[in-house]
Amino acid sequence: MNRLLSTIILFTFFLLPTGKGQVIAMSEDLYLKNDLAYFLVGNYQDTFALFRDIDHKYKLHTYDNLMLPVDVIEFEFDFKRMKIVDVLNDGNGFFNIIYCGKKKGEIYLNAEKYTIKGERVDSSTLVIYNDLIDFPDYNVVLSDNETKVLLYEIESKTKIEAVAFDNENSRLLWQKTFQSDDFDLYYDFEQILISNLGQVFIVSSKKKFTAKKIDPFFLIHYLPFGVDKLEAIEIPFAENRNYSSKFVFDNLNNRLTAAGLYANRRLFKAMGYFFISIPMNNSAKYTMEMKPFTKDYIMEYLNRKKINKKAGIVDTEIKEIVLRKDGGALLIGEKVKLKEKVTGSKIDNEMFRADFFYEEIFMISIHPDGEEHWKNIIHKRQYSFDDSGIFSSFYLLKTAQNLNIIFNDDIRSQSTVSQFSIKGDGAYKRKAILNTGDIEVKLRIKDALQVSSNQIVIPSQFKNKLRLIKFTF
Repeated sequence: MNRLLSTIILFTFFLLPTGKGQVIAMSEDLYLKNDLAYFLVGNYQDTFALFRDIDHKYKLHTYDNLMLPVDVIEFEFDFKRMKIVDVLNDGNGFFNIIYCGKKKGEIYLNAEKYTIKGERVDSSTLVIYNDLIDFPDYNVVLSDNETKVLLYEIESKTKIEAVAFDNENSRLLWQKTFQSDDFDLYYDFEQILISNLGQVFIVSSKKKFTAKKIDPFFLIHYLPFGVDKLEAIEIPFAENRNYSSKFVFDNLNNRLTAAGLYANRRLFKAMGYFFISIPMNNSAKYTMEMKPFTKDYIMEYLNRKKINKKAGIVDTEIKEIVLRKDGGALLIGEKVKLKEKVTGSKIDNEMFRADFFYEEIFMISIHPDGEEHWKNIIHKRQYSFDDSGIFSSFYLLKTAQNLNIIFNDDIRSQSTVSQFSIKGDGAYKRKAILNTGDIEVKLRIKDALQVSSNQIVIPSQFKNKLRLIKFTF
C-alpha cells in the first residue's frame, strides 16, 4: 500500500524565468509503487484535486494555490471488486467518479458525486449487466464543455455498446447498441464523438469498389439528440485517400468539422491537406476543400534541400483541430516515428527495443470556405526509447490572446521546458519557461490539464515518484 510520506521535504518554489508574472509551483513527492492509475480532477476555487487508484485503495489529494498539501481523503465503496472508469470535474464545484463494480454475478456501472472534501452528495446506478463475465473495457469521450460523457466499447466488427452520461446533472442519458452492416469497426473506424447537446457521430473511412476504380469516402453515422435511429452522411474523397484526419463538433456554429492530410492513391504520402465543414441543419450543403502542399513547404517539413517530384509528408499524425469562431479551423499535426529493433547477439537473449521520435509540428489556419489563411512549421527534436513516448509531444494551452505549444526540449531528467506562443496571424515566438537541471522531475506534458485561462498542471513521473507542477502564465 502506498502512502503520502510526511517526512518528504516540501519543495515548492516560484520562478520568473522569462516572462513577467509567470509563476511555477511544485508539489511534494507521491510514491507510485502500487498505483494502478491517477486522475487530474481539476481546480475547485483555490484547491486542486488529484484522485489515485492505489491497488484498489482510493485517495483524493488536495492542494492549495501554492501546491502545498491541504488534505488526503480515503474513499470506500460498496464493492470489493471494482474498476475506476474516470473521475470528472462536473463544472459546478463537485466531481463524479464513474466506476464498474461486481456483486453476486452482476456488473454495475455506477456514478457517484462528491464534494472536494470527499462528502458524497449523489449516487446512481447507470446500467446493470447480468451477462458479462468481466468489466467492460470502456473508451471515454467527452463533449467540448465536458458536460456530456460517452462510454463505448467495440464489441465486434459491426457492433458498438455505448452509454451516454450527463456529467453536469449526474444522470444517465441513454444506453444503446449501435449495430450496422455498414460498420467495419476493425478496419474502417476512425473516431466517435459527442456534442454538448448529446449528439453522437461515428466516423468511418471507407472505400467503394467498382470495375475500374476504388472510390474512398467518409461515412458518418449521426445520432441526433432524442432520436433512436442513426442517420448517415457520406462525404466523397475525390481522387485521393485519407492519410490522417480528425473530426470535431463545432457547438457554436452547429457544424461537424474535419481536417487532415490526403495522400496520393499510389504513393501513401501526404501531398496536401483537406477541410470539411458540415452544417447539421442541412448536411447536403457541406464544404469540402483540398489544397496541395508546395515543394518548398514539403522541403522545410522534411528538413531537406532537395526533393523529387514524388516527395510528400510521411510519419505524421493529426493531433489537434482548434475551432475558430467564424467556422474555420486551425489544423495541427506532428511528425511521429517509431523504430523497433532487436538487440543482443544470441537468439535466446534477443530483446526488442522501441525508439520514439517526435519532431516537426505543422499548423495550418483555414477559413470557413476552406481557403488557406496561413501555415507554419515549428521545428523540434524529441527522442526517447522504451517509454511509449509518454514524455514526448506537446500540450496546447489556449488563452484569450494566443495559443501556446508547451514541450520538453529533450526527453531526460535534466532538460528545458519550452513554449511557442502563436498569434492569430501565425506569427510565433519561442522562450524557455523552466530548466529542470537541479530538479528531479520528468514531465508528461501531453497529459497536462488546463485549469484556468492562464494555468496548467503537468504531472511529473521520475523514479516512481509523482509530482504536480503548476504553471501560471
